[in-house]
Amino acid sequence: MENTDNIENSQNDVVKKQPEPNLDCYELTPEEYEIEKNFQVPGTPDGFIIRPYGLYKAKFYPAKKKEQDSFYLLTKVSDPIKVVSNTKNIFDENWGLLIRFKNMEFLTQEFLIRRKSFSDLVTWYDDSFVELLGKGFQVLDEDGLREYLYRCRSNVFQTEITCTGWYKDCFILPNQIIGNCKDDIYFSGSDYDNFSCQGSLDEWKENIGKYCENNHRLNFAVSCAFAAPLLKLLGIEGGGFHFYGPSSCGKTTLLKVASSVCGGREFLNNWRATDNGLEGLAEKRNDTLMILDEIGQSDPYTIGNTVYMLANGQGKARANTKGNLRKIRKWLNLFLSTGESDLIAHMKNVKKTTKEGQDVRLLSIPVLNKFADYGAFNDIYDFDSGGKFADYLSDQTRKFYGTPFVKFLEKLVEHQSEIESEFNEYVKDQKQYYTEDFDGITNRAFKRFALVGFAGKKATEWGITGWDENSTKMRVHSVFGDWKDNPERMTELDKLKHQVRKFFETDPAYKTDPYFNQGTYGATKEYWVTPERFKDDVVRGFDSSWAESQLIELKWIKKDKDGHHKRKRRCCGCETTTREYCFDAVEMYGSRE
Repeated sequence: MENTDNIENSQNDVVKKQPEPNLDCYELTPEEYEIEKNFQVPGTPDGFIIRPYGLYKAKFYPAKKKEQDSFYLLTKVSDPIKVVSNTKNIFDENWGLLIRFKNMEFLTQEFLIRRKSFSDLVTWYDDSFVELLGKGFQVLDEDGLREYLYRCRSNVFQTEITCTGWYKDCFILPNQIIGNCKDDIYFSGSDYDNFSCQGSLDEWKENIGKYCENNHRLNFAVSCAFAAPLLKLLGIEGGGFHFYGPSSCGKTTLLKVASSVCGGREFLNNWRATDNGLEGLAEKRNDTLMILDEIGQSDPYTIGNTVYMLANGQGKARANTKGNLRKIRKWLNLFLSTGESDLIAHMKNVKKTTKEGQDVRLLSIPVLNKFADYGAFNDIYDFDSGGKFADYLSDQTRKFYGTPFVKFLEKLVEHQSEIESEFNEYVKDQKQYYTEDFDGITNRAFKRFALVGFAGKKATEWGITGWDENSTKMRVHSVFGDWKDNPERMTELDKLKHQVRKFFETDPAYKTDPYFNQGTYGATKEYWVTPERFKDDVVRGFDSSWAESQLIELKWIKKDKDGHHKRKRRCCGCETTTREYCFDAVEMYGSRE
């Protein structure tokens, strides 16, 4: 900003006029003090002087005797410090002061101080002051520094952005702003290294991109990185894709190649994290691709809720130390995941079932397919084996990364007004390849797959991938077909039917004879279950009211002559009766497909 230049120039002028040594205090005559004040940047509080050697606080001492002269005593407060701008968030709240200084190695540092910290000494010393010291800033007078910053004014105002993503018509990255409002924005988030660039776009295309064109999964993974920034422009919900398959089949290589579109290897993360940690990561990846390796390291008890959280784009509501509600983290992104098992199998390890809402938010795609002869790869080009091909790609992703995403965003910002109409036309065109009507789940999934195909198509049209323009469309159709026709994909009702049958086949009280009439005499092919066992064991993980209604409609639960779905039952040797569910084994197993 221009204020910074003024500070530099004024300090240089003062050095030329008064080459003082680096003293902790010194005296100035009133005339010399007025000269110093004239070189200060507008907004510098009265009583403070910034010199090349530091920030000084001035105190006036009048002459006590005729033969004495009045003077100003300048006492050093800290190293030189420069106020760059005032900051505020997008709601005109949480005002701050952006400062710049050099640390003990003379490297330039920036730090954002919240103005509210000036009103609370505990917050000032515990947060702002400690952070300053940690960045290598030297302070001699803590109270003097606090007073200077509190009274300091700047005529430069910036909007603070804390995470990546769209802001008005521009796209914010940690290390650059793509759009027309560069001078109005200050990015206070982290992740500078994660969105870094190395090598040119042509080098990425030659060493990585060209090997993805004929590989369905690689092509799809790369296109996912381009698809994430389109979500907000098109009003599409967040969600993810999960590649699953045996060890050493190329799953992690898919993620490394996808990561190379956006940044370095640090862009790839792991499922082994708390919900709070994943919330923070998702917020940092707002409007971009979030990549998580090895779902097997996540907690199977909570992974279902975590998938909901990531796809719905909102973290948990929490209170601060005063009991007030903290700001809820929000984001919108795609996430790409891998694991040796899909979400259903991972949760089944702890006897939990997935819901349709979880399945559609994280679409599971088998890595191995009939077109891939080398694990995750269809074509290994001139390499001797799939392993050597994977090693090559892994090595190249350490050398060339980041530039494809920046180039894509530059084109996207330029053409963002055209995207929605083009996407709608693309979806309409792609649906012509399918004659059957999609159910609600399949239709939602198809739209997300189409988004990936459209993103790959636009990246290719804009000269970013180096692929043939039809390659992404065909690869995405192939991957969508693998998801749609996957025999392991079941509806919510299919999962309920499978679980109920499994219960009676494996529970010790029933498994000895699938047609044994529990608690009565004769083989009438019925199972009796108490309401407690029904809720806690038979339909565990499902809404019990919904499950009950579905099983009654299937005629798996038998009603009595009065139409009650809980029938009276007298146990052997008991005079009292209880009402229990009566399952018809013939209906259950006779209806097995």
